[in-house]
Amino acid sequence: MKIRIQQDQIRIRLTGGEIDKLLLGVNIQTEIGFSADSTLTFILEKSKNQQEEIILKQHQVSISIPEAKLANWPLRDMPSLQYEKQISTQRKLLLVIEKDLHRGE
Repeated sequence: MKIRIQQDQIRIRLTGGEIDKLLLGVNIQTEIGFSADSTLTFILEKSKNQQEEIILKQHQVSISIPEAKLANWPLRDMPSLQYEKQISTQRKLLLVIEKDLHRGE
């Protein structure tokens, strides 16, 4: 999982193998270490909810993607899934999950 963050936008790129695991219900996770006792963890998971969800709690960003949206994504000619979350009257957070078309694993 590759993550890019710029202002109010998070872009996640998944390999084909990671997409397969996510479809099977395996969470995709990566961790960034800032010191021996300080990390930031990103977790991407399949959810039975109808709506995407992004939660920042302590040192963890949890992103839930509805199972229905993931089900046919690998078969469709869609390079990405997108979700916008209103975070204030003037700001939106954009989440983009992309297929890494150049890496299969």
